Amino acid sequence: MTERERLIELLKNVPRNTRAFYDQFADYLLANGVIVPPCKVGDKVYFVHRGRIKLLEVHNIAYSTKYRDYYVYFKNDEDGSTSSINYNLFIGYKLFLTKSEAEKALKGGADDDK
Repeated sequence: MTERERLIELLKNVPRNTRAFYDQFADYLLANGVIVPPCKVGDKVYFVHRGRIKLLEVHNIAYSTKYRDYYVYFKNDEDGSTSSINYNLFIGYKLFLTKSEAEKALKGGADDDK
């Protein structure tokens, strides 16, 4: 089965006739590997902010119908606070998958909120 045929089959089985259709549709595509996020729930990521690197844990990845985009939700290991960031800003801007990438970005001035 080609990727296109697989996508068509998945689309045929999308839950319909609900108020949360677009949320369910986005979650359905994510769950079936059509859209592959840069991380998964439970991953640790590094956030460059105000001259520091914070370790965050991914708690959720969800589609916002209000903003029509994906958001990654985090829990801060240092103080337990939660936050979110637009999916498009995830990799290589302020969030990094490894500490060495975050340190390199911090030294190179990637943190514009110093």
